[in-house]
Amino acid sequence: MSLLLAIEGWDEAPWRERFADALPRLEVATPRDLRDRAEVRYAATWRHRHGALRDLPNLKAIFSLGAGVDHLLGDPHLPDVPIARVVDADLRDRMGEWVLLHALLHLRQQRMYDWQQGRRLWADDADQPAARDVRVGVLGLGALGADAARKLGMVGFDVAGWSRTPRAIEGVACLHGADGLDALLARSDMLICLLPLTPATR
Repeated sequence: MSLLLAIEGWDEAPWRERFADALPRLEVATPRDLRDRAEVRYAATWRHRHGALRDLPNLKAIFSLGAGVDHLLGDPHLPDVPIARVVDADLRDRMGEWVLLHALLHLRQQRMYDWQQGRRLWADDADQPAARDVRVGVLGLGALGADAARKLGMVGFDVAGWSRTPRAIEGVACLHGADGLDALLARSDMLICLLPLTPATR
């Protein structure tokens, strides 16, 4: 029984080492050194080459090594098996911080001030509302979206979020379904998209 490690763009050596330490009885192979495709039960992947996971007759599951799934769903030869994705506290926290950074950059007109500074100009007439007066909508309330919504709320933004199915997040107005999407868009001054990229969300 083996695990196929199909990674493009990342160093695969640390992943191979982690899997070998955690699962010492499981052979870890890459598409280059895989000897018997029938032995593969699991595949762990990030941006694998299309077709790298085809013709694995005993494959039971695919694990995405990142939060996104578009790199998987874009493969026309993707096997029809369950897909699991990584939910990691560090990844979640970094995404929430990134969202908060850009919301604050936008709120405080930092890009305009950077532009002015580069030209040695000063015109302090930009609209500077308080965070509480800015309505932020978050599309997608999974692990990443929920954390980003909480962080935005902590600095005072008026936050609402949308998901396909009902969710409950303290301090966040949660909307869902088609009607909820229309309502979220209508009330948002700033929109954050943390939906997985799929044919349904494109």
